[in-house]
Amino acid sequence: MAWAAQQTDDRLSVLFTPWGEGLVRSWYRRALVELSRLPHVRRVAIQTNLGCRTE
Repeated sequence: MAWAAQQTDDRLSVLFTPWGEGLVRSWYRRALVELSRLPHVRRVAIQTNLGCRTE
């Protein structure tokens, strides 16, 4: 998170490939939201099998 936030001279796209189902982990959800709000981050995605609620 800190490294990506500091890379303001570049346009970033971030893909998380977690061990297990990442969306059930609060730190992955928090990172997705925080990174997606940075103006120099073009895209944030996570590999998932949707093994959690989608609300």
